[in-house]
Amino acid sequence: MSDLDGFLKKVDEVEALVKGIKVDEPGAIEKADSFIATQNAGDKATGFNRTVINKDSSSDVFQGIAPGTDQAGFMRAVEADAQERTYRRELAQKAAAELKEKGNEAIKSNNYAEAVKHYSEAIRYHPDNSLLYSNRSQAYIRMSEFDKAREDSEKALHLDSGNLKAYMRLGIALRALCDFEGAIKTFETGRKRCLGENQEPFLREVKETMFAQTEFKEQKSAKEALEAGNADAVKMKALTDQLTDRTATLPVIARVCTEMQPLLKTPFGQTILRMHNGLQILVSNAAVEKAALSDAHGAGEHDALCAILAVLCDGCIEAQASQRDFLRDTARTAAVLKALLKSSNPSVCRSTLQLLVHLSVSPVPRQALVTEMFEESLQAGLRPRYSSCTLLGLRYICLLSAEMPVRQRARTTFYDFFYPPIAAHLQSFCLAEPDASHTTAVLTLLLNLTIDAGTRQTIAAKSTCLDACLRLLEKLMEPKVFPEAASQLSSLFGFLSNLALVETALKTLTTGSTAVKSALHCLQHQDKQVVERAIGLLARLASQPTVIAQIAEEQESSRLRQMLGEKPNQTLLENLSRLLAKCASLNQNVCQAYALDKTFLPQLCALLPTASDAAAGNLALCLAKCLDAIPAKLLTLEVNVVDMLLDHIKKENSSAQENCSIALARLAKAHAKYMNRMRDLNGIEILQARFKASSA
Repeated sequence: MSDLDGFLKKVDEVEALVKGIKVDEPGAIEKADSFIATQNAGDKATGFNRTVINKDSSSDVFQGIAPGTDQAGFMRAVEADAQERTYRRELAQKAAAELKEKGNEAIKSNNYAEAVKHYSEAIRYHPDNSLLYSNRSQAYIRMSEFDKAREDSEKALHLDSGNLKAYMRLGIALRALCDFEGAIKTFETGRKRCLGENQEPFLREVKETMFAQTEFKEQKSAKEALEAGNADAVKMKALTDQLTDRTATLPVIARVCTEMQPLLKTPFGQTILRMHNGLQILVSNAAVEKAALSDAHGAGEHDALCAILAVLCDGCIEAQASQRDFLRDTARTAAVLKALLKSSNPSVCRSTLQLLVHLSVSPVPRQALVTEMFEESLQAGLRPRYSSCTLLGLRYICLLSAEMPVRQRARTTFYDFFYPPIAAHLQSFCLAEPDASHTTAVLTLLLNLTIDAGTRQTIAAKSTCLDACLRLLEKLMEPKVFPEAASQLSSLFGFLSNLALVETALKTLTTGSTAVKSALHCLQHQDKQVVERAIGLLARLASQPTVIAQIAEEQESSRLRQMLGEKPNQTLLENLSRLLAKCASLNQNVCQAYALDKTFLPQLCALLPTASDAAAGNLALCLAKCLDAIPAKLLTLEVNVVDMLLDHIKKENSSAQENCSIALARLAKAHAKYMNRMRDLNGIEILQARFKASSA
């Protein structure tokens, strides 16, 4: 009979004994004692030991303890054993720490196999250390052994669920194993555990994983197209194979690029080229490098370089994956680009600038360009070799200005270097092609030109920027452009609202008419963000009487009233209420139009309960002004408006208290029903207490 069978038999016997014995049964205790004695005798005969701690009869816990040792002696022996175990554990942890440092040094030296060896030995000494598994997973990732990296990261998290590096490395391993959903989930879990620490690395990895997922799907589709014999895909693959021949001459490469250019616009063209690192192989080809770095080019070389640059431009435009492929060897690529910018041929220089523009749209390639060719980038953008490249150079420097090194340079020599070309070309650049990418780049530059508010150059730059913005607005208002101009208009209105000089510059109607008229026109735009930004600009400018007069002249006040009934969000409501309050305060005709509109005041009051303090204060001011302009007999507001105003007055430190108090006083004066409601709610005492507190 096996040990398990014997154990189960004893369990059955105990169960039968317990069921057969009653608590009050005479002799029950004696039966139980007899059964236990029988079992103990059996254990002694077989040497069976029930205790877990003594499962190994040779355990060193009791070595050296003589039979018959008294209690004090026994405790001394146990204490000595505990101290011995602690000492051994400390030695093991010290050895593990030393091995961990050796592993870290091996990682820094790119000796990943050696690092794995040290971490594995450290784990043997300290198997419950989460960091050791996490570090070894990093070494496995560097060795592209992602299954092992995943196992180690999971073990690290099992030992310590707060190990943030383990979350990061598990996510990276899962992404490499094409488990994109699992990777995103892991990164999100790690991000949520940051507890106020910088979450940016996890957010960046989530974006990277989504990018990798998209690239995986595109490559899968391209492979399926090749397997299905898609004509464009098969031809692109054949041309790519020719391109990757590093012995190919410049004429052969130029011919391949010419044939390849239309195929890059097909669904699989860029993906197939990218799958074979085509762009990086192209720019690092010996013949291409030799031609680019040469001081003098023949006509054939110019044409070949232009064909190659055309493929690079088409391959990199709005394609982050292709841009990464192109900049895989950044230093080498930058050397080729710097040489091409110095070409004696305008077409080569222009094509190179066009490529730099495409690369500069995305942050990562832009940072690489600023790092590797900062001086050349500024020179090429601000003072291009050929006048035909001026607008492209301006576009390039606009994009580069998003990077901090360029902006830091702006604080010292950038204005002296840049102001002449911007004064001469910015306006024409704005009007050249008002598409989203152009406008975003220009606005970035305009914003960066306002960094040093106290310098004369900046004030001059702001005036030039403002003039350019107004000209750009005029262009965007054209009927053929306006419906598609949401992104540009939104950015432009946002920029104008934040421009410190704008209120001073728009004091006169002649200067401000374009901005105000455009903003009013955009109140009818379908894009809500455009409408919100336009209202924001108008609210910023509403302190100028000429602007309010222009709003009245354009007869757009009815649209402003209508917007109150469209449940605006808090940001829009704050700007809209500010604009309405200014209109009602500064223009009597507008105020009377508001007061006589039967739906306006009820809609205004309906927004009070959910309005922020700032919005409530503006709404209350507008209400007070309208109450001055409307006869009492025409006032039809419900009495609960008193409740709403009192709620804001009772709020501690509310910015709406003063205007709500004024509006409440006007209501009480206008009709007895509002006064009676105030009395019912102790409104008079509340107002007196508020005025007393404000006086103190």
